[in-house]
Amino acid sequence: MSRYIPPTQSKFMQIVDSLFVLVAVFVTLWLPLELGIVDTGKSAQPRIFVEDYVKLDAANAALAAAETPETKQAAEAATAALAAKWTEKGNAAWKDMGQNDVMAAAWEKLGYTPQSAHDTIIQQRFNYEINWGLFFIVAIVVLGYFVILFRLSDQEYREVIDEKFGHNK
Repeated sequence: MSRYIPPTQSKFMQIVDSLFVLVAVFVTLWLPLELGIVDTGKSAQPRIFVEDYVKLDAANAALAAAETPETKQAAEAATAALAAKWTEKGNAAWKDMGQNDVMAAAWEKLGYTPQSAHDTIIQQRFNYEINWGLFFIVAIVVLGYFVILFRLSDQEYREVIDEKFGHNK
């Protein structure tokens, strides 16, 4: 029996493979952002505090349930007041944003002021909603990749066995 020696890949093709993987990863991460499939966190929604989300949701519910013009106007005013409360950078202060002295010192070490941190980091609201259609598309693509991977691996494995031990059928 001869010892199996796998085929070797040239250095050039190793570089080509590495560049292909790098481009594939870049496109995979960049394309959903470019197509607007994912939220970049730079939406036009006003940034307000966590405690105020409950109040804002209640105001929006009241707005949706408003039956008369007076109740609708009152609900709109409450919603607008909550939204305007934190959109003005002048209102931002470390304590108003729920940051204690230690947190404020850490933000300042990183070069942030209450006004700059308000709109860029602290008040960014994460979107944890799942788009089930995209989820299933990604699941099908990943499963398809693994099916192809295992089929090709099985085929190569069988070729190696045939080379080493001969064709047995």
